[in-house]
Amino acid sequence: MGASAYPGLRKLRTRSTLCSAPTCSVTYACNLRPIGTQQDTLVNFVERGGRWLALHGTNSPIDPPDASSPVFRTPRALGPVAKVLGNQFLGHPPIAPYTVEITAPDHPLVAGLEPFEARDELYVSELHPPLEVLLHAQYTGSSRGFAEGTVTDDEPQPVLYLRRSGAGTVCYFTLGHCRGRFDVQDLGKEDLGRRDFGSWVVPDVSDGARTMPALGGHRRIPELK
Repeated sequence: MGASAYPGLRKLRTRSTLCSAPTCSVTYACNLRPIGTQQDTLVNFVERGGRWLALHGTNSPIDPPDASSPVFRTPRALGPVAKVLGNQFLGHPPIAPYTVEITAPDHPLVAGLEPFEARDELYVSELHPPLEVLLHAQYTGSSRGFAEGTVTDDEPQPVLYLRRSGAGTVCYFTLGHCRGRFDVQDLGKEDLGRRDFGSWVVPDVSDGARTMPALGGHRRIPELK
């Protein structure tokens, strides 16, 4: 996906099988950058009472390495949307297993969960509180390959949280990395017929993501077969 404006922004004003507009939006994206009045539309959508389930890279404007920089850069290109989302992506360490801890065990979205292992991108983000953190991970170190994202203080990194703005709420879930052959540069090798599903193979993650729309009073997303 390119760095152009949100091509599907109009869906906020239409009906879907999951939500009745203008109350609910679900995004799973990377390097999509709303511009101008589109930023205002997203901000107003939440502040007027909308519920936004933002998954994984929704917070991630990314500039790839080029002649001016050998690493990925994360420009502040979301404007006021970053504040409404509650964070902007800075970087992540190499994908490796890590433990997701339960921050608020009594909250309905995570009640009954135990700490679980995720093999995913552990997001290091610039935070825009106040956040009601429900799940978190611990990390200290650099985000190799990124200009930013070094953690020195071992502060918890939010994995799932709520952020309220006006009459509405964003539910942000940083897990969700998934890619196949055509998502990365072709290195000239035969297709191995394998996709990297990241944390989607963890039952607590896939089941939890389908349940989260209940935050806005909407029905659970059905399991995809």
